[in-house]
Amino acid sequence: MLDACRPEGRLFYCLLTALLVSVFAMWAGVHPPLAMAAGPTTTTVSDTVYQANGSPSSGVVLISWPAFTAADGTPVAAGSTSVALGDDGALSVNLVPNAGATPSGTYYTAVFQLQDGVRTEYWLVGTTSPTTLSAVRATPGVGEAAPPVSKLYVDNAIAANKAYVDSAVASVGSGSYVSKSGDAMSGPLTLPSDPTGSNQAATKHYVDNGLAAKANLVAGVVPTVQLGSGSPDGTLCLKGDSTWGACGTSTNAATIQNVPVDTTVPSDGQVLTYQASAQKYTPKSGSAIGGNPSAGCRWSGTDLRSRHRRSRRSMFATMGWTARAVRRATAD
Repeated sequence: MLDACRPEGRLFYCLLTALLVSVFAMWAGVHPPLAMAAGPTTTTVSDTVYQANGSPSSGVVLISWPAFTAADGTPVAAGSTSVALGDDGALSVNLVPNAGATPSGTYYTAVFQLQDGVRTEYWLVGTTSPTTLSAVRATPGVGEAAPPVSKLYVDNAIAANKAYVDSAVASVGSGSYVSKSGDAMSGPLTLPSDPTGSNQAATKHYVDNGLAAKANLVAGVVPTVQLGSGSPDGTLCLKGDSTWGACGTSTNAATIQNVPVDTTVPSDGQVLTYQASAQKYTPKSGSAIGGNPSAGCRWSGTDLRSRHRRSRRSMFATMGWTARAVRRATAD
């Protein structure tokens, strides 16, 4: 009985196997094998790193980056990687382009740990592959390189900037600004230094220093203590050396108009006369200078009356008297 059933069992398993193979073949024809998801496009940074002496460097480059979205929309998670330099200083690494990425200002930070020291660089990787170190090196904060633009673009940009500036300065002078045409300040103005030009504003320091060497004026009078050194009083005089001292007395004249005066004391009746031979003034008597000088001053009574009459006539005439009145008033 058992031997008779064995062919039937084998036939069942064969039919079952054939059915499973057919079903799998049909499923494979409708659903082809799934392809592997493609990764983001990368740029190869390839170059040779040298030391300052020109020999190839050796060491490791540590590269890190923040999370960003590439320009083609590919999201990139924050991460880091390390690349060992080859024996000849060769560097090769594949990176997702971060030029034009979001957020803006996204950089790769590359720390070179070399045998001659450690240095840090910032990379801005474009889509051109392969590229070099000099092409990806960037300075954060200075922006990205841009292609040339047209004159129309520049003109439009300038016009927009001018409009912005015009709007920004429209209220200058009405707020926290000082108007060039004049304004009133609510607080002190601090100048950088003392003035050097005649039209520059003066600081308090400059004015105080200038006044320190000037005399004061009190009630229109300069205080005596500022005129000279010493203790002045009513009996003292200010000397030429700016000191107070005893008042001097008049002394004999030594020169007249820079012409020396003889030291001889003149006697009664002598006058001071210039003597050309001695080139100085000397006392001389009247006879020595051509007669008695007093003789020319002796007038007769008639002469005196005549001169007196003429003097009075001149005086009365200036007072508006008539000629007849003048004659009567001056008659002998």
